Amino acid sequence: MQRTVEFSEIQRQHKELMRLITHLQTTATEASTTVSAEQRRAALQDEVAQLRASLVEHFQMEEEGGYLEAATAAGQGHSVARLQRQHEEILDALRRVADACRGGALDEATAGARNVISRLREHEAEECRLMQNAITDDIGVGD
Repeated sequence: MQRTVEFSEIQRQHKELMRLITHLQTTATEASTTVSAEQRRAALQDEVAQLRASLVEHFQMEEEGGYLEAATAAGQGHSVARLQRQHEEILDALRRVADACRGGALDEATAGARNVISRLREHEAEECRLMQNAITDDIGVGD
């Protein structure tokens, strides 16, 4: 089902994703002396679940009526396909982090969370480059 996505909705989702990523990064990187390992594991598990749910919605929006369709129409189909594969890879990596949390493997979970955060940042940068290229190609402006 195709839908048209409003820019304000994209902004809202990106703002929420950045908030969730920041919280996850804090939980995954801080060596807390005020909470137990179990409390930290539970917090990490909750934050991963929230981020994953938001990303599922966000990735669906991008793929169905979001900018990925416009980028494909602008001749960037190969890059779009790579980004869509990354969507699945990121969601799978978050599932593995959640599995590690449920299994009590806090070190594995925090390392996985840090890796996912890094991948998400790289993914966002690649999306920005794709959109810039699509806009430049569409209006015929070069460097």
